[in-house]
Amino acid sequence: EKVDNKTVYASTLFNIGKLYRIQGDYNESIKYYNQSLELRKRILDSMGLINCYREIGLILNDQNDHKLALESFEKGIEIARSYNNIPKLLEVCTKQAELYLA
Repeated sequence: EKVDNKTVYASTLFNIGKLYRIQGDYNESIKYYNQSLELRKRILDSMGLINCYREIGLILNDQNDHKLALESFEKGIEIARSYNNIPKLLEVCTKQAELYLA
């Protein structure tokens, strides 16, 4: 099975962003998530877009930027709805609800 290099690169950027998030370096994390996000937009990777928006929302929430966190979650929810991706929709909605409960 042939794998698209752009998909692999987008996933690599995402994973680097995740590592920086785990280390608490939110600025670097968002930088890599945004790079992954832009590439995923170009290759029309809906699952990757949803994941990027979710992770960016989580970081923004951790930084107490709740308004931007909600906007990021909403973008992920919108994509999940448009592709009728119920598991991802529930996942992002749960993260959004946690923001309201915090």
